[in-house]
Amino acid sequence: MKKEKPNSPGRIFSICFLIAFISALAVIGIMVSKGYTATVGRLYITDGRTYLVNEENIAFIVVDGSKKGNLFTEYSNGDEVIVVHGPIRESYPMTTNAVFAIRLKKGDGNYKPDENVVGLEPGFENPTGDIAFEVHYIRTDGYHEEISYPLVIIIRSPDELKSYYEANKDKYDLDHGRSDGQSFSAVCEKYNDVYFEDQILIIVLLEEGSGSNRHAVKKVAGTADGKLVIEIERIVPEVGTCDMAEWHLLIEPEPNISLADESDVIVNISTKNQ
Repeated sequence: MKKEKPNSPGRIFSICFLIAFISALAVIGIMVSKGYTATVGRLYITDGRTYLVNEENIAFIVVDGSKKGNLFTEYSNGDEVIVVHGPIRESYPMTTNAVFAIRLKKGDGNYKPDENVVGLEPGFENPTGDIAFEVHYIRTDGYHEEISYPLVIIIRSPDELKSYYEANKDKYDLDHGRSDGQSFSAVCEKYNDVYFEDQILIIVLLEEGSGSNRHAVKKVAGTADGKLVIEIERIVPEVGTCDMAEWHLLIEPEPNISLADESDVIVNISTKNQ
């Protein structure tokens, strides 16, 4: 039997793969020590959603919570993986934010969970047409040249809302009311576990060249391909101030709206001159 040379391409590839795999396991170990959970399972990708079906036949949606936002770009339906994620939100369907993943075995793309799997959402579709909503308009200011507006953030739990506040309280004035007397932090007290049982919160950040400009959310609507369209009217008075202004619009869509990530939200802005 012919022995493989020590420096053959196949041997070098095997060594590199082994080193990369061990490094990935080390990363997982570090993240688990920081409070994350590592779950082994198979990816079920369907209707724009990515489920992780674990070894106990329990499925939950894994939302891409990585910094680059491309965690599952190279993954396929049926892949066997290890996913590192945060707490599982006890909603229906259950969801969690995934921050790291490695593939153990590539699937063939035809995987479909059997009837014993718990947690799948059969036949779910967002409503099309107009969606009921409530909105809070909060001026928060805080000019940052590197930020592009409008900016959309989807919040799914009190912990996510708290994390957003902590990460942005030094960028924007979140603790003082500037428009209708309500501050961002005061309004957010209402968003508790009960609210997030069946609702999400959509934050839309806007920037205006004048502090005199105001906004009105005219319409929130679902599309046939599962997107959510938010129509916002910018109201510009005949005479305005020359100060910059940043706004947080807190939009509460009706219950049971499911969005994979912020790319599923489309913001259209029109202008009305007074």
